Amino acid sequence: MLMPVALAGVEDLRARYREVLCAVLRAEDPATGSARCDAALHRMATEGEPTGLPVHLGAPRLRLRVGIVAGYGADCLAGFVAVLADAREHLAARGWPSESLHVEGLSSSPRNAAALRRAVLDAPLAPGERFVLVGYSKGAADMLEALARHPEMRPRVAAAVSLAGAVMGSPLADDPPRLLPGLVRAVSGEGCTQGDGGAFDSLRRTERVAFLARFPPADYGVPLYSLGAFAAPERTSGILRPMQRSLAFLDPRNDSQTLSTDQVVPGSALLG
Repeated sequence: MLMPVALAGVEDLRARYREVLCAVLRAEDPATGSARCDAALHRMATEGEPTGLPVHLGAPRLRLRVGIVAGYGADCLAGFVAVLADAREHLAARGWPSESLHVEGLSSSPRNAAALRRAVLDAPLAPGERFVLVGYSKGAADMLEALARHPEMRPRVAAAVSLAGAVMGSPLADDPPRLLPGLVRAVSGEGCTQGDGGAFDSLRRTERVAFLARFPPADYGVPLYSLGAFAAPERTSGILRPMQRSLAFLDPRNDSQTLSTDQVVPGSALLG
């Protein structure tokens, strides 16, 4: 039985996040906005009631820059898929700048944490501007390691979001699927480097749990948010379905890479 999010030290903001997302989508297209919102967010039985609070739909009121931290093999697959490209276009249209923060897709989280430190500290931010870091999949683990090991970067970070993040690792990392390294080799671009080759070691659940025990996220001094993901087999890419089936023996609510319950940062606010 799953533990209620409140008992896990997680603030439940799912109802409020749904309000905000639905308001944004309805403002863009009143005819389809509500349906698009319902399609985007799973509604769980434990989700609370709407708050009824207003939603600001005007120009940005804070100077924030979204920094995207991609996951396993992302630099190797750059010519094949662009991580969150459609989301970045949408952000730009609404006045929110964003950029991809470079990490090595095959390297360990500690190595990538050092790269993120350099990227955040060296970024030419405008006066008063700060980053909202969005770590996708293994990028969430890299992001958390950076905040934990390099506190000097925290003043430049307004918040950090785990997006389907490998926060607690993945059972797949204990016996990596042969498909993934083969796929990466097949489509690797010029930006793909081996790095320290420690990506799968950093994704092992024992490694991630030990890291969180040593560096509790509550000590980072940065607001943390979690947005999880899972999908039905028919809505999953065919190439990922074997991994989804493997994880389904543990929990059918998975995104073919991690279990949804392993995507939540301890002590964070759960958005959906």
